Amino acid sequence: MERLFARFLRRYENADIVVALKARFILFLCAFALVIIPILIVHTAYLHTNNPLYNYRPNFYVLAPEILLFMVVALAGRLLLRGNFALSAHLLFAAIQAVIWLVMFFDSSLGVSRLNTLVLIVAVFGMAPIVISRWAIIIPLYAAANILMLAIFMHTRTDDLALSFGQFWDHVADNSAAFIIASIISYNLFSITSRALRSARDSNVRLAKTNEELAAAMEELRATNEEFEAQNLELISSQDLLERSLEEKLVMLKEIHHRVKNNLQVISSLLSLQQSRLGDEELDSIFLQCRNRVLAISRVHEQMYQAGDFARVELGVYAKGLTSDLIRGYSRGGMDIKFDMEEVTLDMEKAIPCGLIINELVSNSLRHAFSGAERPGLSVSVRHERESGRCVVCVCDNGSGLPAGLDIYSAETMGFTLVRMLLRQLAGSLEIKDGPGAGFRVSFPVAARNAGGAA
Repeated sequence: MERLFARFLRRYENADIVVALKARFILFLCAFALVIIPILIVHTAYLHTNNPLYNYRPNFYVLAPEILLFMVVALAGRLLLRGNFALSAHLLFAAIQAVIWLVMFFDSSLGVSRLNTLVLIVAVFGMAPIVISRWAIIIPLYAAANILMLAIFMHTRTDDLALSFGQFWDHVADNSAAFIIASIISYNLFSITSRALRSARDSNVRLAKTNEELAAAMEELRATNEEFEAQNLELISSQDLLERSLEEKLVMLKEIHHRVKNNLQVISSLLSLQQSRLGDEELDSIFLQCRNRVLAISRVHEQMYQAGDFARVELGVYAKGLTSDLIRGYSRGGMDIKFDMEEVTLDMEKAIPCGLIINELVSNSLRHAFSGAERPGLSVSVRHERESGRCVVCVCDNGSGLPAGLDIYSAETMGFTLVRMLLRQLAGSLEIKDGPGAGFRVSFPVAARNAGGAA
């Protein structure tokens, strides 16, 4: 049934939803009427042939309106299927009321039965909000026409109805009031429905506009996303290029540090070879010190190469390794060595001079402090003073101590001269610690990011 109705009303597929629903109701009403009206015609004719009021014959004046109504309903249905909803609905609405009035005028029934037929007209009048699609003023016009027909009927059929003057006006007033009330209700229902529909249409228009704006915004967002994606691809490509360039530079730096370390070791080997041919203890000591200085510089490059960090050197690890190398170089096995290291990192500009200072101070202890000592001891520490922002390196031994009256700032030895030069490069200072043996305290400023925890 649903598919059949949809097929008949295909002309209303693009129409207003309310008109489409009203057309559906009118089509159902027409179909129902085309089935019921023939049955009513046959039933009415049968009653007339068995009623002495009609001389046992069908009354044409009663049957003719019913036959006419059948034809009008068929015409209304045809107009509806052709898409003429307004004409079809008004034709059907007016025809039903006209037929009922014709039956009332020409019916030979008792007066009370004929007056009761007015209930049908009032009931049919309730269809007005469905029939009217544009102008609400038509509803009171239909009501006025029905009231006029009521007045004509009551006036022309006063004798047949056998009503007194009071009963006459009572019927007129009651039925007129019924039409007026039905008209007011139908008018307001139509007005409320129309306003609701207008509001819904306005909302749909606003919603459509909002959807268009949203679609435009989505399109703009899509274009922006495409632009961002293009930029992102470009950035990824640039990043890949930078990463490859960085990787190449890291490989190059690693190779440079490796070659510098190898070259310095070659220099150290040459010095060692030359040292073995001297045969002079004083020259032998000088060459050993030169080798140790070269190796101190070489260890910086070696540690950077091994750690893969070409910008910073872990000073504690460096100092520990350098001290161990010097002890082996001076053949000082069996010493009591103590290390106390905090995590401090230095760049190459500070790591090399600091390493050379540590080399000079440790070498000085190993060469001069332990003559005749029963159990030589050496301690090396690296600290970071957070309050002052300085790195402190201490080298202490338990040997015989420094000569009396020694002024490290005026001493002409190669070691102390080199230490003073390196301290100026580091903007640092050197202090001699009191106590048994010799103790040196070197401090110089470092950045806060280069300091860490204890190692």
